[in-house]
Amino acid sequence: MQKKLIALAVAAAFSTPVLAADVGVYGIVDAAIASITGDGQKSDLRAVSGGLSGSRLGFNASEDLDNGMKVSINLEYSMDTEKGVAVPFGTRQEMLALSGDFGKISSGYLQTTAYYFNVKFDPTYGSAVSPLQSINKGTGSMLDGAARLTQTIAYATPKMGPFSAEVNYSTGNADAGNAGLPSGATAGLKTTVTLLSGIYADGPLTVQAVYGKTASDNAVFTSTTETILGASYDLGVAKIMGTYASNKATVTNSLFSLSGVIPMGSGSVVASYSANSMNTANTGAKGFMAGYTQNLSKSTTAYVAFENVKNDSATSGYSVMSNGVVTSLTAGGSSSLLIAGLRKKF
Repeated sequence: MQKKLIALAVAAAFSTPVLAADVGVYGIVDAAIASITGDGQKSDLRAVSGGLSGSRLGFNASEDLDNGMKVSINLEYSMDTEKGVAVPFGTRQEMLALSGDFGKISSGYLQTTAYYFNVKFDPTYGSAVSPLQSINKGTGSMLDGAARLTQTIAYATPKMGPFSAEVNYSTGNADAGNAGLPSGATAGLKTTVTLLSGIYADGPLTVQAVYGKTASDNAVFTSTTETILGASYDLGVAKIMGTYASNKATVTNSLFSLSGVIPMGSGSVVASYSANSMNTANTGAKGFMAGYTQNLSKSTTAYVAFENVKNDSATSGYSVMSNGVVTSLTAGGSSSLLIAGLRKKF
């Protein structure tokens, strides 16, 4: 009832006639205390938002149409609940979709198949302690850069037994794109991104492959291609998962991760290791995290975690907190994060 009342209030604020039964509101508030250290720089103790999951506020609505079709929307915005920043602090998703027996067609600012790949195979994705996120920033991997895309059209097939597939096409980030440019223009041209994904999910085994490509007619643009593989297997007593990504432009960079989740009553032990290999020698990094989550109720989780990121000898470009504290790191140095917090979903 409270969610319906909030949804009605939001609809009234935007002067949009909607039915309460068709509109939902949801969110996460996540607050934590984080102790951050790094070689060559000062340490700090901070209250942070989004230690386990990014704080957010979202709205969704759907309507059944004829012939078994459905139209739906999803509007989701991130928040920093420790800084009192007005909503929206940042956009996570703005989607309009049509679904039916043919599959699902979506358009907008979308969470792509690369985003959902991360969700499947990185147990700490979206947190402050994901080593995969911390060390993919400098690789050019689409796991980071193409997880969300503007002006995107997506098609997802219906399930075909254990198989499904998806294609995402970002038409570029300029309002008019190439329209209005001279026919022979070789500069100022938009960049497009294409993602193709195939998924196999049967019982305890899930496997996904993603192929991505960026393209442009700009004379100085270097096309980028990437192959991404992920797999997970649920053993019952533990779930293991791994990823591998190879990104190729003028050089080839690779990224690897291995993670495990061990249920323990109403809680779980989580551990993850990631490493990247860069074309330039000694410019990669390795990261490790270990943590514990405890469900206090169906919607409330307490957590504690430790993350460490170690740079190779010729770089200082990677750090904990999703590569967020690199400014004064010593080359070859490491950074660490100890965090404890509480997450409430609604």
